[in-house]
Amino acid sequence: MAIDLEIRDYLLGDVSDPEQLGTIEERYLTDDDFAESVSLAEDQIIEQYLDDELTDQQRHSFETHFLTTDHRRHQLRTITGLLSAARARATPDAVSENQVTKARFPFQPLFSNPLIGYGFAIILIASSVYGFWRLAIYRSNVDVGLAQLREAYAGERLIEARISGFQYSAVARREAMAVT
Repeated sequence: MAIDLEIRDYLLGDVSDPEQLGTIEERYLTDDDFAESVSLAEDQIIEQYLDDELTDQQRHSFETHFLTTDHRRHQLRTITGLLSAARARATPDAVSENQVTKARFPFQPLFSNPLIGYGFAIILIASSVYGFWRLAIYRSNVDVGLAQLREAYAGERLIEARISGFQYSAVARREAMAVT
């Protein structure tokens, strides 16, 4: 979007006619759309200044007239910071080794304190030992009881009551005595 020459001249202090200057200032105070255009033009002039797109005369006017207020100097610093951040992000070569390390291990600040690191290591070791004990060594009372029942009834099969989980042996045939 090209900057209106009238607004550019006003911002750079190149308006010499006092009547035209009064008209622009009155319009700036009463017309919201015009005030927004002036604000956009300020940002564009700052970007042109930073990109070295202004002529020598415009650069001198920018430095002597435009930057006379604290607000505009703050705008210049803000836009300078934004542009430098955008340029740094746009170039992949600008990534430092420190940023690569942070990307690989984002929890490093958490473990920079040795007490937290040692505490985490102890919790990790204790959890591993408990998990191994629970899965490989521990036998619940139910498991112990089932093992004893399997051992007790290994040679015969229960007929009346069947308990699931047994490895049954072959059914022993008993012949009932017939009473005649």
